[in-house]
Amino acid sequence: MPSDATSLAGPRRDFVEEPYVSLFFLHAGIGQSILMEVPGNGWIVVDANLVPGPKNNPTVEALERHARLPSFHVKAAVITHFNLDHYSGILGVLELCERVARIQGRKLREVCQTLVLPITYKHFYAFIAAGKERRDKKTKRAGQAHLRAFLELLPRLKEVGVACIGLEPLQQCWGGPLHTNHPAGDSSDRPAGESWAFTFHPGAEAVIEEMVLGGSRRDGAELEEAIHDRENEFAYVLGVGSGKGPGSLHFLLTSDVPGSTFRELTRSLQDEIVPEALSSRFGARQGILPLIDEGASSPRLWPVQGITVPHHGSRADPARHEELSWWLASGHGVPGQPALAVVQGHGQALGKNTVSELAQAQLRIFCTAKPERLLARYRTCKELDAREQRPLRVAPAQASPAPQVAVESRQSLWYREIAPEPNVDMPGDPDSQASPAYLEVRGGGRGLHRVIAKGVYEIVTEPATVLYHDRTQVFP
Repeated sequence: MPSDATSLAGPRRDFVEEPYVSLFFLHAGIGQSILMEVPGNGWIVVDANLVPGPKNNPTVEALERHARLPSFHVKAAVITHFNLDHYSGILGVLELCERVARIQGRKLREVCQTLVLPITYKHFYAFIAAGKERRDKKTKRAGQAHLRAFLELLPRLKEVGVACIGLEPLQQCWGGPLHTNHPAGDSSDRPAGESWAFTFHPGAEAVIEEMVLGGSRRDGAELEEAIHDRENEFAYVLGVGSGKGPGSLHFLLTSDVPGSTFRELTRSLQDEIVPEALSSRFGARQGILPLIDEGASSPRLWPVQGITVPHHGSRADPARHEELSWWLASGHGVPGQPALAVVQGHGQALGKNTVSELAQAQLRIFCTAKPERLLARYRTCKELDAREQRPLRVAPAQASPAPQVAVESRQSLWYREIAPEPNVDMPGDPDSQASPAYLEVRGGGRGLHRVIAKGVYEIVTEPATVLYHDRTQVFP
């Protein structure tokens, strides 16, 4: 399990015997940055974004503190899709791994094992390599300089043994075996704490369909541009967790998929893929079978305890509460545990309609950035819910009870118990105040263990309030 000494907020003694993983949702400006800590000081990085300022890579800043130890390794650096606010910091992660390997006398492939590229990367690279200039504001953010750097870096990574791959849909892409031979609903002696990752979306057929349908009316350059402009639709949707049963930790990472794509994915799973997998029909997509809750009254997946809100909570095409509720499966999770919605990215993205959908799904809503649009729009005491005329205000969150968790002294928990390795000169300022803001979700075979918020906002709809969590244990 991850070492208590290296966790951000210290151990929960009542769960110390159970293996767990920690998810960290970092404040990374307008973009996304997620870290998953797994047993043995291993890390899975899902996207990374650069921010203005001298410490411009929150992902690297968070990892540096753990890279002091010789056990540090990045199992995978995942780029969900080629939007600049999701991948601009990945090069910094690779540079950190290269620096660790050099200082500690290790091979790069031992420190960084895998670089996961978007499923569209070949089309995207062909588009960039062709030297086409972007003509509109939206695609000027593509970050062609960063992509050209990736083009130059990939052959070198492959030469030193770092796997550079795309993920297959509806397959477990990392972790121990999830499937068991226990009867449905019987989890009494299932081993807990097996961390895992699963790819829900996209399927290669989505790109192929665009190629086939578009091939008759587009030349090669137009086809590459069409795929480029629809990059959000092809972003990876990943399930990550720890445990081997429906009550174990399961978190859904949706990246930038539009609400309409999220609806299509959910309905496809609900109406086609899950029933098909249970039918044992020849040719059925059996990869999803280990995550199906066969003890549920209707075919469904293991319920999730949380979800990253699609496309930074965009008001333009939000995920609807009906689809969100199917993933959450109220009543099938662990009693007394909340369901979380994490909004990452620009504070101007989250809209009132998105908040309404999340609230109807009974999600507890956290934002890594200040929800500027909500606060600006309702600054004159207008309300999140116009029908009930409730004012919106910003209020400090209640402090965590001591001594449950010493969140006000994170520096001591993160550093005092960690002795730097001899002759290892790694960067990193141990000033806790300068550390990235984050939401930590820790869990295992029994579901959520705890949730810690540092510099994170929470939206409460009853009454309509935005809480600021300086350092707070928000669960339990």
